Amino acid sequence: GHTALPSLIVALTAWVSVAALVQLKEWSLIEALVFALPIYGVTILIGRSFTQAVALTPTGRSWRDLMLRVLMVTCVVGAVNAMSPFLPVKVTGVLAIMPTVMLSLILVLHGRIGGPATAALLIHAITGMVGMLLAVTLVGLTIVPWGPAASLSAGLATSLGWNLTLIAIRQGGRALRNRRLARQR
Repeated sequence: GHTALPSLIVALTAWVSVAALVQLKEWSLIEALVFALPIYGVTILIGRSFTQAVALTPTGRSWRDLMLRVLMVTCVVGAVNAMSPFLPVKVTGVLAIMPTVMLSLILVLHGRIGGPATAALLIHAITGMVGMLLAVTLVGLTIVPWGPAASLSAGLATSLGWNLTLIAIRQGGRALRNRRLARQR
């Protein structure tokens, strides 16, 4: 197993590289989807091997966990705000979407539940983010004809619906496995 720091360095390097790459051109919605969908697909396929990890016994919650997350978010928001007058809007936008939540989850959970369980959580988060991609696509297609309120509401409903569907599928799969195990006994 890798420690958290080398894994984070590799992940951030990949993220910064892709974030810089996407800034090189203006993307149509179709081009963005053609670019993003294979990335999601490959990530989910590669990540499937990580989804069966068993967590270490949790060490308990610590006030330091919360403080670490608050500090990270505050630093990113503060840095983006401080640099925004000096940077192009595109760069500020990329910095604003830095994966702060995922980074803070990794830093907090890696020590508490172990690397494999943290990796399992992250790959499940990626499948959930497909719902966000669907929602943003819907909003992009409907914001002008429907108006902001209806379009954003539909986007929120799409994201929630996707994630509720994933939860139902996972629970159904668990129930099916449990029935099979019970019959085998």
